[in-house]
Amino acid sequence: SPLGTVLVRREACTLCGACADVCPTGALALADEGASLTLTFDPRRCTACQLCVPRCPEGPAVLRVERRTRARDLVAGRVALHRDEQERCRVCGGPVAPRAMLRRVATLLGADGAALAVALERTCSTCRQVRPTGVG
Repeated sequence: SPLGTVLVRREACTLCGACADVCPTGALALADEGASLTLTFDPRRCTACQLCVPRCPEGPAVLRVERRTRARDLVAGRVALHRDEQERCRVCGGPVAPRAMLRRVATLLGADGAALAVALERTCSTCRQVRPTGVG
């Protein structure tokens, strides 16, 4: 097949958007819908270049490309591969990260990093900037 189909293991995808960032045709796209993020795929645009696979920080077990063309997929057009809610900053209300990403980071940090995981979940990078103590 001259085209490809992207398959995602939803339970392991963190919606980081790395795959969409590297997709040269826009077949993969990350849509920010305010309260949620959605990874979408348009099979009419996928050339099966597989540039997205090595870009996924979770590895090829999460994202893969199959060389195949199915008429029903082409007719359906762009579809949602994975959607997750975004945590919002408790200070400014801005986006923090998808919940799936925060869960993955918390797992990687383990029990020793539990306090950091909570801080990451509650505030955006701007609001959690560290301010030196004792400075006016």
